[in-house]
Amino acid sequence: MATPTPTPPVVPKPPANQPLPAYIVPTLPSKLPHKGWFIAAAIVSIPTYFWYDDRQKAEAIKQEYLAKVKFLAEKPLEDGHLGGVRTCTVYASRWPGEEEGKAAAWWKRYVKPYLVAAAVDYTLPSLPEYTSLSEHLANKYRTIRSTSSSVPFQPRTPTQLSPEQLIQRELDGGVMIIGRHTLKEYLDGLKKGWFEDRPDESWIDKLDRSIYEDPALKDQEGSSSSLPEVPEASSKPPSSLFSPLGPPRSTSPIAVQTPTSAELPPLQPAPSMLPPLPPTILIPYHPELGFSSIPRSILSFFNTRADVKMGAEAAMAFILQEPSRDFQGPTNELVELGKEQGGDLDFDLEDGEWRVPGNFEKTPKQVEERMKTYYEGLPPKLKAVWELRKGTREPTDAEQRHPPFSLEEYLEGQIKRERRAKGDLAGYELLKKNSPLTWDDRFNAKWKVWDWDHKSNKGASVFS
Repeated sequence: MATPTPTPPVVPKPPANQPLPAYIVPTLPSKLPHKGWFIAAAIVSIPTYFWYDDRQKAEAIKQEYLAKVKFLAEKPLEDGHLGGVRTCTVYASRWPGEEEGKAAAWWKRYVKPYLVAAAVDYTLPSLPEYTSLSEHLANKYRTIRSTSSSVPFQPRTPTQLSPEQLIQRELDGGVMIIGRHTLKEYLDGLKKGWFEDRPDESWIDKLDRSIYEDPALKDQEGSSSSLPEVPEASSKPPSSLFSPLGPPRSTSPIAVQTPTSAELPPLQPAPSMLPPLPPTILIPYHPELGFSSIPRSILSFFNTRADVKMGAEAAMAFILQEPSRDFQGPTNELVELGKEQGGDLDFDLEDGEWRVPGNFEKTPKQVEERMKTYYEGLPPKLKAVWELRKGTREPTDAEQRHPPFSLEEYLEGQIKRERRAKGDLAGYELLKKNSPLTWDDRFNAKWKVWDWDHKSNKGASVFS
């Protein structure tokens, strides 16, 4: 009898609506998350979208304008590698109440890339303090006025340019002025350099030097500001040639060698009119400082494309266009604080003045307190110097590793601090809110400016 063939077992088919395994698609909860999760997701995602969209548009604007000037970098120079390079001098001074270098950092981020792409050389002087630009220009033009410029030029290297060639290259290039505050210092420096004499440095000789006397001899009758005779220092070898741990350098009255007016080259008489200057382009700069500017700071964080476009437009005007008009002087003779002067002196008047923070008005008081603290802390340091010079005590380990300054070096530091205090006070008077710009009738608009619409991006919206 034949054996029956076994029938394979029937495997039931899974239903069509059976979910996939949990390791492929996790099972969703039976109810939606709490509404707080949706609120949190919206708070994070909406600002993130605006930030991402702004950066994408800013990068697109940057690449669009870079493509317009890249062809200039591929052009061969007319005079070989020693000539034909267009230059740009950038002045970005310190904004009132702001940390140093912020205006220069803004220029490097929003304007510099286009100059680099177009192979334009630039010079960016360091202007760390108030009136640094004013003093820089004043010293520069006084040097030109001095009779030392008549000495025949002898180049040290074959590629070194003469002063006349440097001036001509500067005239062929241009100057970028970042912000209304920089324009104030620029005009002030022009007037000081071309039409005024050297500043009076007699205040250095009038400084009170009695604080440098030996404290042990101050109460004695007939003491003077000269360094008294002191014995040799301790037997330990001095750790530095200029250290007070060694023998005193001199017993004469301490003094800092500063050149007098008779020692400096005489200045030629001030010109009747301002000599030709490089063409200038004025670029607004609006930092957000203070508690009241927090809302604007938040909006500007999501609207960097406005700064990108303004910097690109300024660079395009400088690179591709020619200066179209003369610098326009004031039209109003009597000027009060906060009033319009007319012409290019009203550059960025609306936004450049009211953005000066209120705490900048405290500058005179802050300078006074700073100098008071400095002079209060100076006697203990000078006492330690005298003790080491006279050998009344042994230097500590810290003094051996880092020898304290000498009396002469302390005097040099005092002069530097006094000079900085005077510069801060002068900067306050020059840059305070609603202060008028410096002008002289002898300027007579002797330089050209680029006429570009820097207000076109003023109303750019975050939602555009």
